[in-house]
Amino acid sequence: MNGGEGEHPEQKPETGARAEKPLSWYVGVPICTNPMFVLDVLVAAGALWIGGMLFVMLGQATIGSGLTRPSIFAAFFLGMYLAGAALAAFVFVGGFLFGNRYASLYRIGEAGIFCEHMRGGRIRPIAKPFIPLAGYAVEPVRDPVRSIARRIHWPDVRSLQIVEKMRTILVKGKRGTLLKIYCPDAALLAKAEAALRKHMTV
Repeated sequence: MNGGEGEHPEQKPETGARAEKPLSWYVGVPICTNPMFVLDVLVAAGALWIGGMLFVMLGQATIGSGLTRPSIFAAFFLGMYLAGAALAAFVFVGGFLFGNRYASLYRIGEAGIFCEHMRGGRIRPIAKPFIPLAGYAVEPVRDPVRSIARRIHWPDVRSLQIVEKMRTILVKGKRGTLLKIYCPDAALLAKAEAALRKHMTV
C-alpha cells in the first residue's frame, strides 16, 4: 500500500488506564548484504534446484523415454538455471530497485508489535557502515513511496530468538517466525527484548 495509506503509530496513540509510551525506532535494513536474507535466498534457490531436477526426472521416468544420461544432465542444468535465476532476481531487486536497503519503523506497546516497512522517500542514515550487514540507525522517514504495515498481537507471540551478532529479534508464533525486528545498536536490542518479554508475561 502507499506510504500515506497505512496505519501510522503517530496517528493512533495508545490509550487506557495502564497506557505507557511505547518503545519505537526507525532502522535501515540492508538487503543483498544481509546474511539473514542471503541465507533465506540460498535455501530457496537450493529448493528450486532440487525441485526442478526431480520434476524433469520424474517426467522422463513416467511419460518420457525413461531416465538416460542426457536427460539427467538436462534436469541438472534446468535446476541450476532456476536457482541462478532466483539469485539474479534477488540481486537485481534488492540491489538495483531497492538500493540494497529499506527502512522499518517498529513500535512495541500494550496493543502489540507494530511494524512498517518503507521504501523510497528520503532514507537518511545517521551512521551507516561501508558494507552494512545488520540494521543501522536512520532518521525518521517521511512520505515513503511505498510501505507495508502490520501488527502482531501479544496472544500470538510464543517465544523470542535473539540473534545478537545481527542485532535482530525473531518473534516466534505457533507456526514459525512472525516478525524479524532489527535494531541499530546493542543498547536498543536489549531495550526491545526487555519490552517484548514484559508484555509477553502480562
